[in-house]
Amino acid sequence: MGAGWGATQPLAKIAVSEGYRHIGLVFWQLAIGALVMGLIQTVRG
Repeated sequence: MGAGWGATQPLAKIAVSEGYRHIGLVFWQLAIGALVMGLIQTVRG
């Protein structure tokens, strides 16, 4: 989990340099994180 979180900075830098907007990156990072955490919570009960 820590490696995935740590990789978001370099990946965001690459994405922004390719022309993607910051707000889109923030949205998708939040949405994917919420989905993963929701799945973990569902599995754990």
